[in-house]
Amino acid sequence: RFERRTSCSGGMRSIQLSYRRAPESSSYQWDVAPYPWMRYGSIPVFGATLFSWSWFGRPVQWNGLRWAWSILRLAEVDDSYPWRAIAAGVTISAMYQQSTDAKDQCLWPDSIYTLNAEKSSWLFAPYQILKNVYEFLGYAAEPRIERVKLAEGSDGMASIAGCGRIDSARAEGGRLAFRFTTPPPLASRVLVIGVDRPVNVSLDGGPLPARESPPDEKTAGWNYDANSATLVIAPGRPGPAEIALAPARPHPCRLLVERAERIDFQFGESMKGWRLEHDLSDPAVRDGVLTLKVTGGDPYMTRGNCVIAAGPLGRVRVRMAVERADGTGNDMAQFYWATEQKPGFGESRVVVMPIQADGRMHDVDFAVGAHPLWRDARVTAIRLDPVNASGAVVRIDSIQGLP
Repeated sequence: RFERRTSCSGGMRSIQLSYRRAPESSSYQWDVAPYPWMRYGSIPVFGATLFSWSWFGRPVQWNGLRWAWSILRLAEVDDSYPWRAIAAGVTISAMYQQSTDAKDQCLWPDSIYTLNAEKSSWLFAPYQILKNVYEFLGYAAEPRIERVKLAEGSDGMASIAGCGRIDSARAEGGRLAFRFTTPPPLASRVLVIGVDRPVNVSLDGGPLPARESPPDEKTAGWNYDANSATLVIAPGRPGPAEIALAPARPHPCRLLVERAERIDFQFGESMKGWRLEHDLSDPAVRDGVLTLKVTGGDPYMTRGNCVIAAGPLGRVRVRMAVERADGTGNDMAQFYWATEQKPGFGESRVVVMPIQADGRMHDVDFAVGAHPLWRDARVTAIRLDPVNASGAVVRIDSIQGLP
């Protein structure tokens, strides 16, 4: 739609033309019998690109699907236009474009030609289509986030995030409460970020048990991660869940772990920025000792955001106890590092040491100083593989760099 505006100034008359395009003009509004995908087929550009290839009459539906996803979000806060109906039309057009051939079942093309239905050789998996379909069915394909001010006159904010509907969020009397809903049959979890560890968490008015590790979707409970100031809550079932926590005090959230300039990790009340990456679970810190369970044959944990001059260090000492499930007493531990020049972990930068897996505390000294790729390195991340035996229990007292 074009609008014409005129104005007069000092006897001179100017005319200004501005173009306002209705949302549906970014797609075709008609179809012909053989080509039902034409209606709401997405126009990618108005014109041609690369000076040789014309895009006239060639819907490119991935453009439209991304736009449809955005207007589905807009529909949640604006009812001035039928955004959901338009998003549904764009999504249905994409579904009509999906292949029914056995070889390319459910795949859809980068573009399709309105004159003869010729499809581009570039084919996509149906993720973008399903993402919108799940939204129409009531499932959240991406987390929703609500922010709540924890106290009047305070800058403290809590963020509630989860793949479900979050509403009725409120903070009053030192308590944070909200409703979290996921449609059956899928259960999910919800995060409360930027809060201190609560004393009590309740579900539908009853106490929710604390767990030593983050609960999965089917296990009712909660777990608190002090490193990121994040509370993980699992109702353990789908449907509406009334959740409350108290006291609700703000706590700075650290998504990036604190920078480490030394290898000196004493596990007082947290994991000190270490992350369980593979075949390790159930982390718990008690009396200054980090306890882990090995769930597979290749367990390792990493510590990023390091800026460590390797030269002065000749050893990395890990004081730990390892108890194998089969009762045998020998195994191997590995220590890896990444550098500014080589940011990933690799077999060229590792030291391997034998360990006694007898359940008692031992000092394991990794002789990193003797390794040629350690001496002049600037270390950016480190990794510990404490044992190679599934089912083992590992207790780590400290990790220190020594001369």
